[in-house]
Amino acid sequence: MKALTLTDLESFLDSPSLGNCCTLAAGVYEVTRTIAVKRRNIRIEGECQGIQKKTILKRGRTDDGSLFTGPLIQGKGVSDVVITSLIINGMRFADSHDGTVDLRHPLGVAPDSPLFCCGRVLSPPDAFVQSNFSTPFEADLFFSDTRRLSVQNLDLHNPIKFGIALGNGTHEVNVEDLYICRGGDGGVWCGLILAEACTSLPLPKAIEQQRPRNILFRNCTFEGCGAAGLFLEASHVTIESCVFRGNHRDFPYNCDGGQIEIDYKSDFIVIDSCSVLEGPSLLRDIATWLSDAKRTDLQQRLLRVVGIEACGSSLLFKDNRIEGHSHEGIHLNGARQVRICGNRTVIGGNHSAWPQYSEIRHEPRQNISVTTTAELKKRNAIAEHICIEEIRCENGIIFWSDGSEPALNIDNVTVRDSDLRGTPGSGIVVCNNLDGTSVRGANWSLSGNVVDEYNSRR
Repeated sequence: MKALTLTDLESFLDSPSLGNCCTLAAGVYEVTRTIAVKRRNIRIEGECQGIQKKTILKRGRTDDGSLFTGPLIQGKGVSDVVITSLIINGMRFADSHDGTVDLRHPLGVAPDSPLFCCGRVLSPPDAFVQSNFSTPFEADLFFSDTRRLSVQNLDLHNPIKFGIALGNGTHEVNVEDLYICRGGDGGVWCGLILAEACTSLPLPKAIEQQRPRNILFRNCTFEGCGAAGLFLEASHVTIESCVFRGNHRDFPYNCDGGQIEIDYKSDFIVIDSCSVLEGPSLLRDIATWLSDAKRTDLQQRLLRVVGIEACGSSLLFKDNRIEGHSHEGIHLNGARQVRICGNRTVIGGNHSAWPQYSEIRHEPRQNISVTTTAELKKRNAIAEHICIEEIRCENGIIFWSDGSEPALNIDNVTVRDSDLRGTPGSGIVVCNNLDGTSVRGANWSLSGNVVDEYNSRR
């Protein structure tokens, strides 16, 4: 059927007698209540003129004038759903009499300000409390307990939180030809909402089965999102021929990060033939409220971005181009069973913040770093079984400890047939723990320039 209004679309979603396919006519539709996908085996599509999408959904204002905070489209407990050929405007940015308002950061648009992180309209000291950094807005598309979901040919502009959220029990998902930009928290989130935090591995079976899994991202572009373009707390995910550019630009939680974030509860992740480019840096004033003195302590902190930050297991990164980041290309923390390979892999031109800030010029500039911090060790996520072969990685690889885990050993490491050339000191750098012992564990096989027992921490 053809829907001329959102009410028509909702009637289609309520009525199996109206068929399995609904085309929403060209036009702009303000969404002020969630479009609920309630039944299986349906297709929702916008109208196109040639290759141009002509149907636009945008976050609208409710009767009291406030912007709607819920998901624009939500499905739970459904299957065999296709959503295609739509433009979705999350309305993160709005014009006002004195300039642009960023609804993800409503206290101001200056990213170096300590007020920038707060996701609500609050005065100090509440504005400086990290629990208030999140936003009350929800993802534009949110699916949970859903099977066989296909999201194709969508443009998502300016979501206030995430463009797409794939939650508990969401399995067999294809996301193809997606363009997403300027998501306030990020582009796409695939993860778990748990009543109680899961603190360590192995995962309880019930939680393991609830993770989103069997997900494909192909030919997608993620640009300029506030934190990661893609966050994974999931299993069996393939990311193929995608572009990540300039994500983690807003540092909404006052922490470093990656354009692709892989949580320690994730496994069987493949990133193949992707471009991960241009991760920025930011010098921000971080505010701490000293309640006893009733004043604010301000400290500047340099926030940086890596291409891929991975803490999961059974990870394959093949034939990727990772360039232009303020920190290294790939950061592995507690990652297990990792293979980085492919003669089309190029990891270089990163560490762009290094020449700009004298306080970090003592740091090495290898482009793959491998470690396990105490926080990940506590969760039983311990770096091991790392294989790096047949790649170009400017300045090489560093195995190191931040000192939080006093006697770190990284076991089962292979580096071979790779070009690790770069600045003086390039190659394979193996650091010491604070007690002088090496992080080099059992079963290492290295070929290339090895700078062993490097007598400093990173």
